[in-house]
Amino acid sequence: MTSRWTVDVPIKHHSKPLTGWHRFTGTADNAEKALSSARRAYEIAQLHQAVGNDIPDGTTSGDWTARGLRADWDMDWNHAVKQPFRSF
Repeated sequence: MTSRWTVDVPIKHHSKPLTGWHRFTGTADNAEKALSSARRAYEIAQLHQAVGNDIPDGTTSGDWTARGLRADWDMDWNHAVKQPFRSF
């Protein structure tokens, strides 16, 4: 069953002692598909940035995208936290 997920990925700056998180959201059938969808959105965003294009917006509310991506930060995908989306 497809539902909404969040994937929170730890990030670290390339040259400064800064850390944080990047949150991806979208729809998926399970946690592993959520992770692979977030990674795919990240890869697409990197390709767009590399050629000087804007990162694409999702066309629907369930699409995965990587808006707000910072080129000088590294993603730690091995420690990504995958969980069903919760609204507060």
